[in-house]
Amino acid sequence: MDSSGFTWAMIFRNEVKQFRDWASRVGHHSAEWELEYPDWPRFEAAVFSFLNETNSAKWEAQDWHDLLYAVARDNECEKFIERISEDQSLLKKFAFEAMKSDESDAKWQVAECLGHVGDLEFAEPILLLFVDDADEYVRRRSLMALSALGSKETERLAVLAWETGRLYARIGALHALSKIGSPRLEHFLELARQDGRAHLLANASELQTEHKEQD
Repeated sequence: MDSSGFTWAMIFRNEVKQFRDWASRVGHHSAEWELEYPDWPRFEAAVFSFLNETNSAKWEAQDWHDLLYAVARDNECEKFIERISEDQSLLKKFAFEAMKSDESDAKWQVAECLGHVGDLEFAEPILLLFVDDADEYVRRRSLMALSALGSKETERLAVLAWETGRLYARIGALHALSKIGSPRLEHFLELARQDGRAHLLANASELQTEHKEQD
């Protein structure tokens, strides 16, 4: 890494450390607690400078670790992952680093991005690993991404998600089946009615209406 790249990396590492120090002192009392960070503009600028001014081929393990932390903290605006996704090679490397981490809020953002790349051959192998993640939300977003790409694995995985019995897993399964136009959707819409939970019923009704309009 040249001297300018080294400088940007040092600034980035320092900003992440300061954010971590602040986060360790405050209570996470809201869903958007990260945005309460008083030095967020400086933190954001340091992340973008690091991404724009350094070569990822020369990043060290700590740099990847810090970048995962930064992306996870930007889970409301998703600006960092948007910048990363502009470079498919970088996105792929970042995705594999994410799989080794416990930053769930970075993982689901990766999954969402992969659903928009329009390249099944590139995205599917990564998403099939993400769909087995320990975090339910990561699994659900990965399933939705696979359905958006038209993966042939979608139906099988949607059925497995349904069989967990979890409310949001079942909602995700319905939407995934609908997205790929699965002939099994009607069966699962009926199962949703039998399940009876209000939020599941609302989603089933919405999908039923959309299905009729398409016909």
